[in-house]
Amino acid sequence: MTLSVNGTEITDESIEATFKQMQQQAQQRTAQGAPEAPEAQMREWARQSMIEQTLLQQKAALDCEAVTMDEIHDFYRGSRENLNTMPLEEAKNEIASRIRISRIIRKATEGVTEVTDEETRAFFDDNPVHFTKPEQIHAAHIVKHAKTPVEQATALDAIRAIEAEIEAGASFEEVAGKQSDCGDNQGDLGTFPRGQMVEEFEKVAFTLEPGGISGPVETPFGCHLIKVYEKFESSSEPFEKVADSISKHLEQQRHQGAISDMIKGLRDAATIVEA
Repeated sequence: MTLSVNGTEITDESIEATFKQMQQQAQQRTAQGAPEAPEAQMREWARQSMIEQTLLQQKAALDCEAVTMDEIHDFYRGSRENLNTMPLEEAKNEIASRIRISRIIRKATEGVTEVTDEETRAFFDDNPVHFTKPEQIHAAHIVKHAKTPVEQATALDAIRAIEAEIEAGASFEEVAGKQSDCGDNQGDLGTFPRGQMVEEFEKVAFTLEPGGISGPVETPFGCHLIKVYEKFESSSEPFEKVADSISKHLEQQRHQGAISDMIKGLRDAATIVEA
């Protein structure tokens, strides 16, 4: 498929390279708990991103204001991308284009108004869920995995035997490290709110007091013993603590909105052809 913007061809290879870059970034976010986007959606994002980049580059090419060598040197020295691994002469044209694009974006956001204290407070009042920390616990477990009813019965027997060891004085952590099917870090699961573990596990874990150890708990993964180290009650952040971050968030939204409006104007005036 051929894609062109105002006569400038965008190759499949460049779209694929953008997709791969987005995919790497998405994998990092997913590892931190963010939801994973479908591949087809990410490929469409890559396509749209290349269209927007091309529109900005075309607009930048119309900028007749000179880019000084000082600007180029400053950009080159501060670049975190592969530009600063290229000889300056090779990178110079690309840098000049990026500086011009920065000018376009800066100009698009010149009219953005400042966020007022009243707007900051209104956002805080209208979005309490954003500033409330849910109830959390710090817990560990010992588990024997099972997939079938027969395996579940065997796992339950094994967990009961481990429970007896702990009741006789064995250390939960030492037993977890040696006998649990997930013994890494002595079974420590870290701190988590409701909704991250299966229902059967959470129903018991959140009723335990710090230092408490459950009896055998059966889940779709097998059979567990659970130990809770700490409990953290739900709490709300005071407005004074989050006001600055709210203001910056709203300001960023306004800047992004202004940039999106500018790019939309470029798209509306462009000839974009797929063949």
